[in-house]
Amino acid sequence: TQRDMTTLQLRVGYDGEPDFETLRQKIALAVKTAIGITPVVELIPNSELIKLGPPQKIPRVVKK
Repeated sequence: TQRDMTTLQLRVGYDGEPDFETLRQKIALAVKTAIGITPVVELIPNSELIKLGPPQKIPRVVKK
């Protein structure tokens, strides 16, 4: 909510039962590699993540 922030906080949805710590580390590394900032990653089940945002901002899902 501030213009200048000291940390980058990300909420990331997941499906199933991933290895949470490994997933959190992979996401943080990918973000740091891309933009040079290590984020604080919060993992949330996809069903809960969708409830948190406005309906016009449905999170994108990328499946590999």
